[in-house]
Amino acid sequence: MKLKKEKKYLIKYETVLLEPVFNKYGSLWTQVREWRHSFIVTQKPKEIIEDSLLYYGRGDLNAATKVSRSALNKNVDMPPIMISRQHGLYWFPTQSPSKEDICIWIAAHHISNTSPKTSTETDVFFYNDDKISLPYSQKTTERKIYQAEHLQRTMEHRSRKIQYKLEINASLIKELSNILYSYFIMNKYKSGDDNLTNHNEYLSLERLNNRDAYTS
Repeated sequence: MKLKKEKKYLIKYETVLLEPVFNKYGSLWTQVREWRHSFIVTQKPKEIIEDSLLYYGRGDLNAATKVSRSALNKNVDMPPIMISRQHGLYWFPTQSPSKEDICIWIAAHHISNTSPKTSTETDVFFYNDDKISLPYSQKTTERKIYQAEHLQRTMEHRSRKIQYKLEINASLIKELSNILYSYFIMNKYKSGDDNLTNHNEYLSLERLNNRDAYTS
């Protein structure tokens, strides 16, 4: 069966893996396996990775690799990468990405389990009942999957910490703005002035009201 061919591709949640293939003229292309479909893209797997990282705002492969090594707190050989935290896209290479003709890229979230085929080969099974064989022991394969999952847990934890601090700061700003707003209003009526004639007080109230609305 002849596979459909596309010129460009961006990784999405349904993408299972990117496998390097050669066309009849010796050009390196990619066989993309999605949840329900498989097709050819006339880009190298690494090009699709780079384009996807750029699309999701992650920079390039070099930057993504540095982030991974920092997050995992070790000099991991062939580390997994985060393509998009918001979309849960954490991928890992089966070889050094520089070996473009043999490096397969796999989405960790699609893997259901693994099974040793031989002492140096492992079958990786996906939730869509697809599978692929990798030239590694099961222990090595499981370690690659674990590193990708560990990277995801680490990045999610960092994101929650940042979100928590933002929520605390927003709450403090809102509370402070309410206190100051009440203070200005109280002084206004104490003075018996129905109008805020002090231009600076007026601007302060405007800023506080706008900030309060923004942080609600």
